[in-house]
Amino acid sequence: QGHRVQWRVRRTVACSLHEVAKILGGDAADADLSPIFEETLKDTDEVRFGAVSNLAAFVREIPPEKRKRHLRSIAGIAESQNARGDAVGNWRLRCALALQLDALSEIVSQRDNEEIVLPLALRLLRDPAHAVRAKAVGCIGAVLRNTARGPAATWREGVCGKTVSDLKRMATNPGWMDRQAYVQMCGAFSAQVDPRVVIEELVPLLVMSADDAVPNVRRELAATIATLQANPSFAALPDLRDAVARLRDDHDGDVARTARGCAFEDRGGMGRTGLTVLEFAPTGLRSPLR
Repeated sequence: QGHRVQWRVRRTVACSLHEVAKILGGDAADADLSPIFEETLKDTDEVRFGAVSNLAAFVREIPPEKRKRHLRSIAGIAESQNARGDAVGNWRLRCALALQLDALSEIVSQRDNEEIVLPLALRLLRDPAHAVRAKAVGCIGAVLRNTARGPAATWREGVCGKTVSDLKRMATNPGWMDRQAYVQMCGAFSAQVDPRVVIEELVPLLVMSADDAVPNVRRELAATIATLQANPSFAALPDLRDAVARLRDDHDGDVARTARGCAFEDRGGMGRTGLTVLEFAPTGLRSPLR
């Protein structure tokens, strides 16, 4: 019983370190609390969960030049195999880490994002646990946005360009779960990044999913298009309307019902944001976005 009380106390401390750091602030928080924080990351999973769940809030209180060592410390948490050799390990801990990456990528340098945070997000995107992959799908766009920190053209350069290329390859991966994850990412990206990036880089491969052999992928496409149609930047894209039309006649009942829930409007010209509508075929762009 004494041991149980002991780890519960340590977990409470781990959950509260970021609040104490706010009180101490800056160098004092780093000197007095960083060693304790590092120890919690080596503790039992219950204690580590408390620290990881408040990771970004704690790192925010540490001076910017001293944040990188904490980023290095969390890299091992993304490993999907635990000390016992279990293939999935503590997936809840990795879910908690994935939920921190968006806020974390806002407060560290572009270089630290490129070297540590973005690779972590990509590793979690390929996690064996579905729940972890789902959280990573939701954060990868925000992490990329905070890494690029520039115009849409930045997304084609350097680490960001390579990452976007890797993500786009998921759209044609033989594994249907990767193709489904790509469709889900497109929906998440629409709320996180410049619409020009989504239209130029992701939508051409997205609409190809209307002909996917796996019903789960096609159903996810219909749900994603329903998300996209709420944004005026996408509401006038003709290939999205064409994809919905095909999905409404899908031989799979669930796919067809989901597609019929998309009230896609037949608009032309430009959306209210002023973006010129792209004309492209499912196999690729025919004209660049201006």
